[in-house]
Amino acid sequence: MNVNVDITSIYGATLFKGTLPDFQHHQAATLEQIYKLYESEKGLNRSNLGGWQSNDKLFKSSEPEFKWLTAVLSDIGRSCIKKVEGDNITVDVNAVEEDVIPD
Repeated sequence: MNVNVDITSIYGATLFKGTLPDFQHHQAATLEQIYKLYESEKGLNRSNLGGWQSNDKLFKSSEPEFKWLTAVLSDIGRSCIKKVEGDNITVDVNAVEEDVIPD
């Protein structure tokens, strides 16, 4: 998958920005799965004060939308890292989580 990634630096932190390919096609079903998790799981309390975070094992989910999201995020992550580190690097994804900040 060819992913366009922009790189910028703010206050010494490198920020990567990529667009999820075909997101409009997956948006409604992906949000539905995220809200199902939000309603059915306790979630984690890490840095998202006042919000909810799923467990970080969504990359192991059998739900089609999470499989799609994990694959796309993995590709974007690899593209980001390789833009900085070069092509001779292996990148493995071993944690994917969802965050919800209720109104």
